[in-house]
Amino acid sequence: AIRLFTMHNLMFYLKLMADIRRAISSGTFTDILQSYAAL
Repeated sequence: AIRLFTMHNLMFYLKLMADIRRAISSGTFTDILQSYAAL
């Protein structure tokens, strides 16, 4: 169970960082920031 939890968290942060890089490149960082802050 711990391994699955760890893998889930790693995938979440990898996706988060990819989304942040994409948002910075496209100039929509504030939009992505607001969508993640709502979690």
